[in-house]
Amino acid sequence: MILSIDAPFDGSRWLGRSAWPWLPEPPGGSTDSKVAAVVRRAAQALADAGYIVEEVGRPRYEDAVSCWGRLIISDFAQYWDRCRR
Repeated sequence: MILSIDAPFDGSRWLGRSAWPWLPEPPGGSTDSKVAAVVRRAAQALADAGYIVEEVGRPRYEDAVSCWGRLIISDFAQYWDRCRR
């Protein structure tokens, strides 16, 4: 089983001046206002440094969250009786 891969971090390659999407408050849930504020400050810091930042929503984000929730609950349901003991 592979638990990790070698992925050297070379900041000059990774941090090109390309567009960086960001989403401070994902739909379909609640985000603590302090967390959203930190994300906004980070995006502003990138913009101030010359990066292109764009607030975007991911396509079908709410569908992905819903699907993930159903997957987790179905996995958990089979062990629920053992957990309640």
